[in-house]
Amino acid sequence: MQYVANNRTALFLESDIIEYEKENPYIKTRAQREARRNFIFKLYMDANDE
Repeated sequence: MQYVANNRTALFLESDIIEYEKENPYIKTRAQREARRNFIFKLYMDANDE
C-alpha cells in the first residue's frame, strides 16, 4: 500500500484487492456493491456538509 495526496489517499495493488475480495465475499452482486458505494458516498458527503 502507498499513500498519496499528503497521506489522504491509499493506493492498493490490484492483486491485493482481488485477494481481499476472494477472502471477503460479503458484497457479491453488482446491486449490493452499488448500494454500499452509495452508502459510503452519502456518509462522506454528510461529513463534509458540516
